[in-house]
Amino acid sequence: MKLKLLFSIFSAFSLLLWGCSNYHDVSCPSGQHLDQTSLVCVGNCGSTQYFSEGQCNICDAGFLVNSDQTGCTGCKSGTYSSTVGASTCLKCLAGYFSTGSATMCTSCTPGTYTDIAGATSCTSCPAGTFSTVTGASVCLLCSPGRYSNPGATACSACAPGSYSDIAGGSTCKTCPSNTFSSNYESIACLPCPAGTSPNADRTACN
Repeated sequence: MKLKLLFSIFSAFSLLLWGCSNYHDVSCPSGQHLDQTSLVCVGNCGSTQYFSEGQCNICDAGFLVNSDQTGCTGCKSGTYSSTVGASTCLKCLAGYFSTGSATMCTSCTPGTYTDIAGATSCTSCPAGTFSTVTGASVCLLCSPGRYSNPGATACSACAPGSYSDIAGGSTCKTCPSNTFSSNYESIACLPCPAGTSPNADRTACN
């Protein structure tokens, strides 16, 4: 009984060894070889190529070959590839952005910007700033006497009766008591002459 049990164990172990040995001797199709780590057939292709349908292929622009060289993976957002068979995806420059699988980066529109490389979107210019160009990496401050809301492509002049004495203003201030401003884009208000007072709009003295 013990001898029969030992023989059964030995036979099973022998079959296991035979199976493992033959698994490593698997014949792969022409143009492929057995990867000793994954134990699957992979193509004998260059580092920027993948094996499919019996031949090596290159990826389209906007894509890179995946790690096991069985297909292509799109460039990540914030990067791009403009050529076929690329070995790496490049970061978008400041002022530009991209979404996945991009073949080129898109410029920020006027009123928006991005100041980092590899951006996935653009940001509206903050209040008190503006941008008139595409591909802006910075927004410019409004000059004194002018103001802007977020996302502005230009600054607006302060109306008569108001002023702004700082660069980068997001609003204009109403002229203080006993002062007025009759012009647009004022950086200060003028005192009313003696014996007069400003009207309700602070645009003149009566």
